[in-house]
Amino acid sequence: MSFSLLSKKERQAIKEIWPLLGISLFSLWWPVFLGTLALGASIGLAAVSAWLIARASQMPPVMYLTVAVTSVRALGISKALFRYIERLVSHRIALKGVVNLRANLYEKLSGLRSDRVAGLHKGQLLGRATADVDALGDLIVRVLQPIMVAFVTAVLTCGALAFLYWPAALILLATLLFSIFGSLVLSARSNRKAVTATLLGEEKIASLTSNLLIDQAQVRALGQEEAIWAQISEVEGIHKNAINQAAKTSALGATIDNLGLALAILGCVLAGGYGVTSGTLSFVGYAVVVLTPLAAFEGTAQLPMAAAALVRSGGSAVRILELIEGPAEPESKTPLALDQTELIASDLSAAWIPGKPIFNNLSLELKPGKKIAIVGPSGIGKTTLLLCLAGMLPAEDGQLSLGGVDPWLLTDSERAKLLTLTPEDAHIFQTSVFENLRVANRDLSEEDAEKLLRQVHLGSWLDSAPAGLSTELTQGATNISGGERRRILLARALASPAPLLLLDEPAEHLDPTTADSIMRDLFSLSDRGILVVSHRLSALEDADEVIVIDKPEAGLSHAGSRDSIPATIVFRGSFEAALSDPFVSSVLEKEETHV
Repeated sequence: MSFSLLSKKERQAIKEIWPLLGISLFSLWWPVFLGTLALGASIGLAAVSAWLIARASQMPPVMYLTVAVTSVRALGISKALFRYIERLVSHRIALKGVVNLRANLYEKLSGLRSDRVAGLHKGQLLGRATADVDALGDLIVRVLQPIMVAFVTAVLTCGALAFLYWPAALILLATLLFSIFGSLVLSARSNRKAVTATLLGEEKIASLTSNLLIDQAQVRALGQEEAIWAQISEVEGIHKNAINQAAKTSALGATIDNLGLALAILGCVLAGGYGVTSGTLSFVGYAVVVLTPLAAFEGTAQLPMAAAALVRSGGSAVRILELIEGPAEPESKTPLALDQTELIASDLSAAWIPGKPIFNNLSLELKPGKKIAIVGPSGIGKTTLLLCLAGMLPAEDGQLSLGGVDPWLLTDSERAKLLTLTPEDAHIFQTSVFENLRVANRDLSEEDAEKLLRQVHLGSWLDSAPAGLSTELTQGATNISGGERRRILLARALASPAPLLLLDEPAEHLDPTTADSIMRDLFSLSDRGILVVSHRLSALEDADEVIVIDKPEAGLSHAGSRDSIPATIVFRGSFEAALSDPFVSSVLEKEETHV
């Protein structure tokens, strides 16, 4: 039977994650030292108080008690003072570690391969970057420090008590070690299942709530709001039960600690009584021997919670390591020919799960001056196609080249020289409008920024904005509408010097007239190669090529399941020719109905 508090996987994960905290183990000795002083003052207070009460009962001259009275006052003040300083120091170190870990975590994520990051769920990322990181901060304050303080104080207390009466010191040492090891091992083992369930519940709740809040419009449109609320209620019930179970199992560790305290007092009473009758221990010393264990076990009372926090920290370390593990983006792989600006796909297929392609047999050619529109039903794989074309998702089959090189073999900075992707959920930063545009081009001037905003029909909005280009956008872009957000993102894409633009729903959340006008303006740009994914088709008449992606009906008749069939090109040609496609004509009829 192994008495290790953590599994081998958890120990290895903590070992690998610890450097990301940016904290040396040596720095922990300072809060341990202060914690030992605070607990030592508490034990000293109990011992001196016991001596004072017992000695005072003998009615000696008051001068004999002066030092003890002063010591009681000094130890009482010292206990609170050292505890306060210890909390300041330990939490400063822990919070510093949390900040460092979170920053290093984001840096690690930014260096991972694009498909690894794109495959992460927002709720999963949120849970591991917040709750799991905080749990590793608890490793310092609630795990390492209490355990080390308990050990150090136990040794020092028993050493000091040995000068008074060594049999009592041995009994106290044995019971303290029993309490330390017993409560740690029992609490860790009994808490493991409950803590694991709690961690999984927290991540599931974060995932569901992020779906509900971040994708609120889509959730309501699909009628999934009640279903998600039901899932949240179910998961919260399971999570609550896990928390209750963890509390019950923590009580087992507290029972071991109380048992150790009871054995210590009983042992000291018996051993001290023998010492008094044999003349080796005075009556006053007997009081000290019996009452000192009451304070000595103050440090071990924290260990059941420390064991639970240790198990949680181990699980969090494993989850964070799983998050950042994976191949990183290479620094430089293949020389890029900037004079070759074509994006060429031939019989391309891509998949999030190997062997299960989202689409296949897709071919296209995008170069400066050419305008391509891709249309298809929702969920068919258009966004996945954009990620693959942008080199953020490796092609499962076929060939793809950007500037004569597979974009998957280019670094982010190299790809950005030729191509810019603006996904539907691109981020709006909590800074000024101007700085949000400069994300795509650091050399952008205010004059050019204003021209771009007016080009995307935000001129009147800019004129009415309180600070013009310096207007601050809030976190999550809550102070602008969905249509304004889309147009700012479009202006950012146009600010990029890249000759090729991949745009996902650039006219979403706009009224039909504005949406059509913006699409026509995009297609009028003669120096840019533009590939647009759009649900709105009435403004695609200026596109050089319209590509319709859908599930092939022949495949459906054989497979029987629409989800199991990869999408492919079911039509390509001019807009006029696309009018004969059933999907295009049906969508156009709906658009005309809603105008």
